[in-house]
Amino acid sequence: MEWLNTIRTMVVPLILAGIFLASCSNSQDRSLERIQQTGRIRLAMRAPYPPFSCFDAQGELNGFDTDIARALAGRLGVGLALAVQEWQGIVQGLMDGQYDGIVSSLAITPERRQVINFSEPYYHSAVQVIVRRGSPLQSLADLKGKIIALVEGSNYEGDARHLGAADIRFFNSGYRIIEALGEEQVDAALVDQVVGAYMILYDRLHVQLLGSPLRSEPVAIALRKEDLALLARINAILKEMQADGTLEKLIKKAAEGKYDCKGR
Repeated sequence: MEWLNTIRTMVVPLILAGIFLASCSNSQDRSLERIQQTGRIRLAMRAPYPPFSCFDAQGELNGFDTDIARALAGRLGVGLALAVQEWQGIVQGLMDGQYDGIVSSLAITPERRQVINFSEPYYHSAVQVIVRRGSPLQSLADLKGKIIALVEGSNYEGDARHLGAADIRFFNSGYRIIEALGEEQVDAALVDQVVGAYMILYDRLHVQLLGSPLRSEPVAIALRKEDLALLARINAILKEMQADGTLEKLIKKAAEGKYDCKGR
């Protein structure tokens, strides 16, 4: 399928750098030591956000970001405590010390870099327009003057304005966006391309992609500014996961819709 090949191309992870800042060895930074002593790492994510994070039929967290979090904890040699957070406030929760990091398809932006650190990217997100199946909208130019939906906290508002949206409406989850499309509350939505493909694969309220992806952006793990030792170790782990094919395997699993998100 052509869209699957496109997804695979867009989300191929960057070749991760193996050189880290010398400041990571600062003896005052005990972030990695803290994780090792407590025997667990606390990582936050929003859910449901299929196929990145969702609940399976048994009520257990499942998805691409969940697998990334489990792999990190396993390679750190510690247990994993997952915290499901609302998107609004997830960065502030990290800064307040409620958890050690965020693994939630968080895109790297200059604004976020001012207050938190990012690991090397573990995949690339692609911004995609989706519409109802059979929609009269045939091209991106047709979106001018229309109502476009976004998930709260996404970086897509500028894209929606560039497309000429007359109104931009925010929803707290991808599921609510798909429902709004089905109920004709909105004309189109901007989502991660893998999310859009997932919805099509499971025929969620009959949606389809419109046009090619607008752009791509790097997605990474977020950490506190001061936790440089932990950042260095996580970057090393991501480099290992790149080299041994783990990242590619998990990305392929997400792109092909193999995560069980039926429980929402």
